[in-house]
Amino acid sequence: MPIPSRVTDASQKFISIAIAEPHAMHSMLAVAACHWRYHLKSYRRRCPSQMFHSMKACAGLRHYLETPQRAKIDVDTAMTTSMFLGSLAFADATEDSEVPLENRPVPFHWLRNQLNFGSLLGYFQSTAKMESICLGIFGEITQETLQLNGNSPGTDGVPREWVILFDVEETSMSKQDRYSSVLCRLCHLLSLNPDNGLALLQYMQFLEGLSSPFVLLLNTLDIRALMLLSYWLALLCAKDCWWSRVRSRIDCWEICKYLEKNGDESLWRYMDFPAVACDYPYTSSSSAGRHLVDRLRQERSQYMDHYDPIRED
Repeated sequence: MPIPSRVTDASQKFISIAIAEPHAMHSMLAVAACHWRYHLKSYRRRCPSQMFHSMKACAGLRHYLETPQRAKIDVDTAMTTSMFLGSLAFADATEDSEVPLENRPVPFHWLRNQLNFGSLLGYFQSTAKMESICLGIFGEITQETLQLNGNSPGTDGVPREWVILFDVEETSMSKQDRYSSVLCRLCHLLSLNPDNGLALLQYMQFLEGLSSPFVLLLNTLDIRALMLLSYWLALLCAKDCWWSRVRSRIDCWEICKYLEKNGDESLWRYMDFPAVACDYPYTSSSSAGRHLVDRLRQERSQYMDHYDPIRED
């Protein structure tokens, strides 16, 4: 089924879920209110309707997941509400517009809403059937989508220069290293064809792999963690989507600004890729980041040219 048809079919099913489950309905109405606010070009203003529906959605989802009498959690219902709430947290840049990272009480407070998404995806991975609404959107890349949630060696798919830059050991596993899990996931996403119609959905997998320790690194302005986040934000900057464009540009710009002042040369030479994406005035002549991303995409393209999608592992 073509991508537009799959998305349309899933959208209709999401509406059916909203009719059946109040917390899903409130999450969609909250996003609709936020979308209207953006449509009016007033994204910095608070919206009472958005706040009301988002609070009702959060409380309803928590009750849904914690109800002891519930014999089985409907994965699509929980994922639908979680995804809408996640996009809402990302879209609402009211508090952070033009505020430097070092002046924010919690620089990346919006990431707190994403921390439990990985555990939901783990449940999804072990119980979801292939006819699931959420998985149906991904179509032929469904298996790849689920497998990305697993653990892999710390240097799997990571360019050698970044292995050195982030001091990731060859034998380190994603749960034992501060950067390796995020680094592996990011390199995979950087290698994807950005013109793929599902690229934006795939990019959001970055959030699924974030751990509390890594978010703590970000909120304490660890320069290498910030660089990783800036590359992901750069991918989103290239996608003209209403709920991602403001946050991705604001935070990518502020990370570039912070790293120019507080980073080191070994790291700054790779910041050309995020800087170009958010139109930050990059002051170095290095294009190491762009070259690295191009190489990852070329290697993946060559691999896919030889990959037999019919082959069963």
